[in-house]
Amino acid sequence: MGEDGYIYLTDFGLAKILERDEVARSFCGTPEYIAPEILTQEGHNFPVDWWALGILMYEMLAGYPPFYDEDPLGIYQKILEGKIKFPWHFDRHSKDLIKKLLTADLTKRLGNLKAGAEDIKMHKWFIMTMKGKEAQEYWNDVLNKEIPPPLTIEVESEEDTTNFEQYPDSVDNNTQTIDPRDQQLFEDF
Repeated sequence: MGEDGYIYLTDFGLAKILERDEVARSFCGTPEYIAPEILTQEGHNFPVDWWALGILMYEMLAGYPPFYDEDPLGIYQKILEGKIKFPWHFDRHSKDLIKKLLTADLTKRLGNLKAGAEDIKMHKWFIMTMKGKEAQEYWNDVLNKEIPPPLTIEVESEEDTTNFEQYPDSVDNNTQTIDPRDQQLFEDF
C-alpha cells in the first residue's frame, strides 16, 4: 500500500514478453501460484496471470493459498486435482469469482474468454462495490484514484515498515495461528 492508501501490486519474480499467440514452455514460479498448464507443460500464455489473480484473491481473503502442502510436489498434485475448499467466511460472490479464475480449462477460465478482463471487471463481486455507478465510470475512478481508499495509514518515511506483519521466518519463535475451521481445509481428502 502506498502512502496515499492505494494498493499497488507487483511481482518480484520472472517475466517474459510474449505475443498474443505465442506460448512459453518454461517451468518457473512460486509453487502455490503455478497454473495447471505450466505443470502439464502444454505451453502457456496470458491465462496463467488470471490463474495467479485467483490464487492471490483467495490468499488475500483467507490468509493462506488454496493449494498448500509442505512439499512443492504435493502442492502441484493439489493444483492438478483442482479441488478448492473455501473457508467458512467467504461469501458466494467471492467464491464464484475465484472458482472461475481457478478453472483449469482455458476455454472456460474467466479473463481468457471473449470479453477478456471485462468479464472479471463485470463480475458480481465487483459490481456490488460500484454503488450505482456505471461500470466504465467506476473503473475509470479506480484508475484515477478518485474513489477514497478504505484504509489510510501513517508512515514516517518511504522505508517505514511498521504497518507490515511480522512473519515466522523473519522473527524468532513467532508462529501464526490458523482458525481450526480453516485448518480442516488442509486435511488430506
